[in-house]
Amino acid sequence: MKNIILLVKAMLKGNGLASLAGDRAKKKKKRRISGAGTMVILVFAALYMGGLAVLYVSSSFDFLKPLGLQSLVLGIAISVIAFLSFFFGLLYVMSVFYFSSDIEKLLPLPLTPGQLLVSKFIVTLIYEYLVVFALLTPAMITYGVLNKEGILFYIYMIITISLLPIIPLIMASLIIMLIMRFSPAARNKDRFTLIASVFAVFVGFGFSFGIQAILAKSASSDFSKILTDGVDKLTRISSSIFPGTYFANYALTKPEGLDSFFMMIVFLVTTAVSVIVLYVAGNLIYLKGVIGIAASASKGKILTKAEFEESTASGNAFLTYAKKDLKVLFRTPIFFVNNVLMNFLMPIILLFPLFINQSAGDFNISKIKDLVVPTLFTGNMKIAVYVLLGLFGYTVFVCGTNGISESAISREGNCAYLMKIIPMTYKDQIWAKISVGVFISSIGAILALILLVVFLMPPWWFVLLCVLVLPGAILFPNISGIIFDLYMPKIKWDNEQKAVKQNMNILYGILTATIMIGLMVALILLVPMNFVISAILIIIIPLLLSLICAIIINKIVNKTMLQLAA
Repeated sequence: MKNIILLVKAMLKGNGLASLAGDRAKKKKKRRISGAGTMVILVFAALYMGGLAVLYVSSSFDFLKPLGLQSLVLGIAISVIAFLSFFFGLLYVMSVFYFSSDIEKLLPLPLTPGQLLVSKFIVTLIYEYLVVFALLTPAMITYGVLNKEGILFYIYMIITISLLPIIPLIMASLIIMLIMRFSPAARNKDRFTLIASVFAVFVGFGFSFGIQAILAKSASSDFSKILTDGVDKLTRISSSIFPGTYFANYALTKPEGLDSFFMMIVFLVTTAVSVIVLYVAGNLIYLKGVIGIAASASKGKILTKAEFEESTASGNAFLTYAKKDLKVLFRTPIFFVNNVLMNFLMPIILLFPLFINQSAGDFNISKIKDLVVPTLFTGNMKIAVYVLLGLFGYTVFVCGTNGISESAISREGNCAYLMKIIPMTYKDQIWAKISVGVFISSIGAILALILLVVFLMPPWWFVLLCVLVLPGAILFPNISGIIFDLYMPKIKWDNEQKAVKQNMNILYGILTATIMIGLMVALILLVPMNFVISAILIIIIPLLLSLICAIIINKIVNKTMLQLAA
């Protein structure tokens, strides 16, 4: 146990909140300012998520209490958090367990695989707690206050919040370890790792979509029956996949009874048994998967003179540099999953609930089309403005959250010094990196546009307007996002996760994109104007802001790059 505690302390020290900031804050005053800014952003994010949770619980409670169904709020909250813990766990486990460079330092130490695994599991669990505490704690406290619960409820609440993410995270850990166990047999380690990462993401989405599909079939004419049946199915699915969630939910909904006390004991025992299973699995299969990932993937191919000359031939420096960045994004599993994959999955995530509800009473995609399309391009076309605004907001959000430009320099890591050596101007290097972000973002945006055209079947002139909206919506998040990475690059990291998942620049980029969407929505909705003026503003304003950001980049790029890794 002592070794596990020491390992957890060492890992947390290298992955603390201070490491979220960039590497330029070397002076004490700058460190304090950077740390304060980081804490402000994190507190804001926590308050935002907590506020949403409180709003959900309070509105749902007021709606369900007259029906005597207010306890359903807890069942939904517990099940949703369990599934979120599982989904994020798949991503965290892949990066912390296998792609952290401290593995090479830890393997020679006198540690059992089980000790190494449990210590990494605890670190991953702490990351999970950041989300669980921000969402579940305010939700449960709000429910307890509104339902006038006694002290036992809050005791059970603390136990539930502390233990709830453990079993889903163990399930995610076991799935990833089983997948990675086959890595020694793979000829191309990088390709196998990439496929395994993508497979893990699709497993998570498969669980989510499967549950939505099952719940969609529970519709009936009796609204209260829809709610009770739907939540009951969700709870049963959750408890069958993650043993223990049913016991926690039962104890919280009926905290005063003796049977609730025994349910909580069963919950504790189930969690303890799961931890033991993880420890045993770690001793059996974890180490072999780690060693397989660490092995070289080189084919040892001998190049002919012609092949060598072709591979080293000079060409367009800008395109070559952009191609290099693309290869890094697509061949590094953590970068691919976090920066690239979501651009393609987001349209599917948004539309999938509509298609799985085809048979769910009045809520299906055909009736939505029949209701919206006939009035979309008639009259004052107010709904058409909302469609343009929705496409703009979606594109800005996806481009702002993919983190490609916001981590463009950070992804270089210890090799960032090469940016000062290669025979290419700093300005060209930065714009090559921006072009990569624009290229990948454009693919996701075009996919969303195609789905919009297929769904609404608009006239050609509206499709043209949608096409004109995309350039500004794509350029602004990418050009503005790299400014943060120019000023605060995070190049001192020991695993790829820190460059994209523990990088405050990405959070700043998300915040900038969110503010941009909010300002455009406020302008279009609050200021009276016709369709033509609204469309022009949606097209022109982001382009003008992108131009301003481009001028700023050209002014600061030489100064900031000279300070890189100084």
